[in-house]
Order: sequence, then structure tokens, then C-alpha cells
Amino acid sequence: ADRQAIWPLLSRDLIKRLDLARECEKDYFRQYSDPNLKPAFGWLEMGLFSGGNEHALPSRVAVRRTVKQKDGSYQVEAKITYKETFETYGRPPDPKDTFNWDVVAFVIWDGNRFAVNDVSYSKDHPDEVELRLSQLLSDGCKDGKWVGNSR
Repeated sequence: ADRQAIWPLLSRDLIKRLDLARECEKDYFRQYSDPNLKPAFGWLEMGLFSGGNEHALPSRVAVRRTVKQKDGSYQVEAKITYKETFETYGRPPDPKDTFNWDVVAFVIWDGNRFAVNDVSYSKDHPDEVELRLSQLLSDGCKDGKWVGNSR
């Protein structure tokens, strides 16, 4: 159901990369069947528009700015908010557990529609390099097969 909801918003190229990552994940579990072993996927901690370090389950997205690029694509800068609800932990939400982070969606014209082609996640520390979904999906994978993590 989640795939059916989001697939129309994604480029054909990004869908292909997601499918290859899914095949790679299956291959990883064929190679490493120990359920106590934490998989080494780069995308394990990252969601499509969420991010790592518990940046998950966004409750609000606000587009901050859209910038047209020379090639006709767009960079869409967005602020994402996580806010606890009663349903999160079965208790009243704690306001201090509300936080924000930034992402940039790279949007292209794909066939007859605009579609997200990649996502860049905000850096948690100034010395970090830019992290893109496309990099995470291919890290440790080659043509849908697990070949090992490059880190």
C-alpha cells in the first residue's frame, strides 16, 4: 500500500534504484541468515524523506524554497517535523521530543509529470559530506546483488 501511494511521485530512475536495492537486500539475507546480525545497508537507518538518527515518522513537511536549475530540474528544500503523539508511546506527548530537519528533493520532468529523482539529507555536523539517497541505495550493492559495504 505504501509503494502504491508513493510510486506515482517518484521518477522511473529512482523506482529502478529502489527495486535494485530491494533485490540487494534479499541477496544480503541469502548470504547472511543470522537474525542477530544487523544488516550493513546504508539505507537501513534512512527513510525516503526522513533521515537517520531517529529522524523518522514525519508529521509535517513545509516546502521552504524551490529553485529551478539550468537543466530544467528543481531543487525543493523542505523542513520536516517529527512530533510525538499519544499513539507514539501510549502516553501524553512530550513537547521536547518535537524536532525538525531539512531535506532537498531533486525533482525532474519524467515522461509526462514531475517526479522526485533523488533526495539529499541535511548534515548533522559541518564536517560531514552531502548524503544522497542514490548513494545509500547503491552502497554495498551491484546490479541487485550484495557485494559488501565500501566503508
